[in-house]
Amino acid sequence: MKHVLSLAAAALAIGLPLGAAAQSAPDSAPGGPPPEMRARMERARDDARAAALGALSAAHRTQVQAILDQLNSGKLNDPRAAAAQIDGLLTADESKAVLAAHDKAVASFHRDGNPPPGAPQGPPPGAAPPDARGAPTAGRVLVMLGVNRDRMHEMMRAMHDGA
Repeated sequence: MKHVLSLAAAALAIGLPLGAAAQSAPDSAPGGPPPEMRARMERARDDARAAALGALSAAHRTQVQAILDQLNSGKLNDPRAAAAQIDGLLTADESKAVLAAHDKAVASFHRDGNPPPGAPQGPPPGAAPPDARGAPTAGRVLVMLGVNRDRMHEMMRAMHDGA
C-alpha cells in the first residue's frame, strides 16, 4: 500500500506539470485547468517526451517505445515494473539525459508562469510527503510521459485495489 501511494504521489509530482491532465479531456471538466493551460501543459508534455526519447539510442528508443506501447494497450499493467525495466535498459548517460530533459521541461513550464507541481492542490490525501517519494528515475519519467493519462489512472486504481 505504501508503495502504491508513493507511486501515485510521484506520478502526480512528475507528470502533472507536464500533462498528467494534458491529455484530451472535455473543456468543461470540473476542476480541470482552463483550455489555454491544458494546451500549454500538452505542448510541454509533448516537448518533454520528444526530448527524453531523443536522448536515447535508436535501439533503446525502440525498446522503450515497445514497453510504453504495452502499457498503453494493457499488455503490461504495472508501471513500476515497466519503469524498472526501462531503467535497466538505459545507459548512465541516457538516464542523465532523460532526467535533464525532464528538469528542463519542468523549469520551462514554471518559467512560463505556471504553478509548480502541487502548488494549487497539494499532494493527494494519504500520499507520502515529497521527500519520502525519492528522486524520479529515467524509467519513471519515461513512463509518466509516455502513458496515456486515462490508462495510467486505470493502472493506479488497479494497483490500489489489489494492495
